[in-house]
Amino acid sequence: MLETRNPELETRNSKPGTRNPELETRNSKLSHKRYKLPPTLVPTRSLENMARHMEMETRSGPRYLVSFEVRAEWDDAGGTHVMAEGTTENVGPEGTLVHLPSRLPEVGSRVRLEVQNEEGAKLQVVAEVLRIERNPGHPLAALQLLGETDEWKGLIWEAAAPRFTAPPPPAEEDEEDEEDDELAN
Repeated sequence: MLETRNPELETRNSKPGTRNPELETRNSKLSHKRYKLPPTLVPTRSLENMARHMEMETRSGPRYLVSFEVRAEWDDAGGTHVMAEGTTENVGPEGTLVHLPSRLPEVGSRVRLEVQNEEGAKLQVVAEVLRIERNPGHPLAALQLLGETDEWKGLIWEAAAPRFTAPPPPAEEDEEDEEDDELAN
């Protein structure tokens, strides 16, 4: 706890920082109420948890927002084979966030994922489920590749990168020469 100097607790003839035990016991019951934060201002996450969350962020490259068609297959805890179709939300160099509207795999499970890029090229990979978001309107699964990262980067990740169009060609030289002539005169 952070200690601050309270002049009310010091005796008149004492050195600064020395406390008067009588005043301290009398005021101790009031001090916790005086400095207590209202419930709306109390932080919901501790600084330690926030720092731990920030340290876990170790992405290997940028993620690109793109919607590629996917088909995911896995075996659930009961041994039933599940197949779900959906789309990617974003794509990174070693994983993806996918929207699977019908059913989500369990965290830690392995998923066989087939992704089709815009050109129609398909790639099958095996991924591990890192986390899921059970939003009823938009369920998501974060997947990390367990191999085939070179193929993934070439066919999926690089294909998802934003494309920039070239600037329009400069105006014809004849028009520029006329403008230069007018400025010179």
